[in-house]
Amino acid sequence: MTAIQDFLDKVPRAVLFVTVSRIRWVALLVVVVLFQLEGRAGAQFSPSGGALLDSKGGVQHEKDAPIQTAGYDKGNFDGFFIQNSNGQFRLNLGAWAQLRYEGVWRETPPAGDKRFESGFIVPQSRFFFEGKLTDRIEYHLRFKITDTGDFTLQVAYGGWNFKGYNRRPARKGAFFNLRIGRQFLAFTRENWMMFSDLLTTSNSAVNSVFAVTTVDGVQGFYGRDHGRMWFSLSNGLYGGGADFPNDPTSQMMIAARGESLLAGDDFNTFNDLVGRKGRAFGVLLGVASNYALSGSDNPAGRSRHSGQVTADLSVGGDGFQAMAYAMWTWEAVGRLQSQWGFVAQVGYFIFEPWQVFAQYSLVDPGPIAGLLPFNQLTLGTNAFPFNWTNRIKLTLEGALLFNPINSTLVTPSTGIGWLPADAGRQYYLRAQLQFGF
Repeated sequence: MTAIQDFLDKVPRAVLFVTVSRIRWVALLVVVVLFQLEGRAGAQFSPSGGALLDSKGGVQHEKDAPIQTAGYDKGNFDGFFIQNSNGQFRLNLGAWAQLRYEGVWRETPPAGDKRFESGFIVPQSRFFFEGKLTDRIEYHLRFKITDTGDFTLQVAYGGWNFKGYNRRPARKGAFFNLRIGRQFLAFTRENWMMFSDLLTTSNSAVNSVFAVTTVDGVQGFYGRDHGRMWFSLSNGLYGGGADFPNDPTSQMMIAARGESLLAGDDFNTFNDLVGRKGRAFGVLLGVASNYALSGSDNPAGRSRHSGQVTADLSVGGDGFQAMAYAMWTWEAVGRLQSQWGFVAQVGYFIFEPWQVFAQYSLVDPGPIAGLLPFNQLTLGTNAFPFNWTNRIKLTLEGALLFNPINSTLVTPSTGIGWLPADAGRQYYLRAQLQFGF
């Protein structure tokens, strides 16, 4: 196996070829989807940066309608905005935060620790500055404040919408978009969503362990009828927080994702993970893969070659949405080793604005000796005071962790509520107010 690793280090292009060949089935799916002759109209959507097209298949501009130069836009979830008289330049301003009360109970706490801990926190806050300079040029700035008060630039990119991108007729033609800068990658639907559009109060443990998060790089988008795909070249996992040029975690990564509407005509059904009322029925299949190569200053014992493969299936409609996805991640450290995760969740509106939901997440450590799988079950309810935004929400949520967290791949207290424990189960009860505009 040492000889194999030496070969991988010396010939990374060969490894790249092998990895790409492994995902030819993904490319085949995308090609079949994108070029089917039967057209089905639907808006293409980029949750990480806002709607690419409205639900009618394009940005609508009535010639005789007066253009409002400032105000609050509820219809497109854009919040407060400023724009010029012809609507070419536009700036949308947005913000939201979470206020949470949480109690965590451990069956077997570490020596000297309390069995029950509780308190108020503000785990997440965001500020948005997004819009366009012309119909072709878009931009997005997003700032993040953590519960410890750290202030960081989370997203900063400029985008170019190619001809026909914003004004394509329904059921006709293809369209393209290119973004350059710091951004989220289209990989899993969970990590691709804005935090305010999640079903639960925070990301799952699978996302916490395996997510790409933000990167610095270039990402292209192509959509046609009821299929769409993204492709990217970036500085890799957690690249949005990497230092230049000597960060040992920095990487080169290529990634691609393809999606197909197996049923239904409208991608807007899957704009978020909430599943609001009034949406058309649809079934969405997504597949994605990436390959990463670490920098030459990678510490000894760390892998130079790694990758991920994920597949998800979502079903949504009038007041409900269900999603399941699996992720397999691999790395070459003398020998090939891998871990995988699985998430299944469902949300249902009993009546507007009251929703109930459930989520199960699993993180399997694979061949790593001494570690146990992470198993979590979450049940909860959401109340949305307004039907035009997900940024204002009340949540009551409870969760059970079946195994001691210190014996899993998941790090305690990383937004999922769990405290250090070497034995026994844990439980948490969380009440959260999410508010913003």
